[in-house]
Amino acid sequence: EQFALQFYAAAGDIASAQKLFDEIPLSEKDNVDWTTLLSSFSRCGLLVNSMKLFVEMRRKRVEIDDVSLVCLFGVCAKLEDLGFGVQGHGVAVKMGLLT
Repeated sequence: EQFALQFYAAAGDIASAQKLFDEIPLSEKDNVDWTTLLSSFSRCGLLVNSMKLFVEMRRKRVEIDDVSLVCLFGVCAKLEDLGFGVQGHGVAVKMGLLT
């Protein structure tokens, strides 16, 4: 499933990527699945979708890593959303990635 998700995402087929992602049980989704969809939304200009997915990642206690944060900061910059960027910075500090 992860390979197919990455394939759809790389091809820009967001609808298929989202559908496959939604079909994967939460217990089987890992950080790579979430970040793949997060970055795909961003690349396709679906910036608000990226932000909503990041919030969902936090709510579902998905492991956030440096790749997820880089994607988030890119979205915040494109949207000029300083507040959300500050929240992302807080996550990075808690993770020990930034001071």
